Amino acid sequence: MAKRKRLTPANTGFLDDTRIRPAPTRSAPISDVAGDASNAAALDEMAHVLHQARAEGRMVASLPLESIKAEYLVRDRVGINVEGMEALKQSLRQRGQQVPIEVEPLGDDRYGLISGWRRLKALRDLQDEMGEGAGFNTVLALLRSPEQSS
Repeated sequence: MAKRKRLTPANTGFLDDTRIRPAPTRSAPISDVAGDASNAAALDEMAHVLHQARAEGRMVASLPLESIKAEYLVRDRVGINVEGMEALKQSLRQRGQQVPIEVEPLGDDRYGLISGWRRLKALRDLQDEMGEGAGFNTVLALLRSPEQSS
């Protein structure tokens, strides 16, 4: 039986030579133009979808509490159930706001309240009780018109 020649491990040192560098990869100019056009079209479509979702009231926005005009629509509730309001405040303290209010844009970063008066009042009360830095200075809201309100 013939003896086999033992192989030595590969010499990796030849790759360390500074004279040997891989050629830079470069794409064809037309592929750059096509890629840029594709990216611009995708961005335009996404901007259109977001604008449409906001206009249709399907997007939740975080708005400053002071920008909401609670007296925008006449309310049919006159009295406040104190126990219910305290329960709502406790829930907001523990879990945060779960359901957005509904507002209509009035211009100049002002919004008229359509629904969610109790949530807005509870958030404003918590802001007064706990101060500005307690995290109760914004409200989650759906931007709608009164016709879209449920």
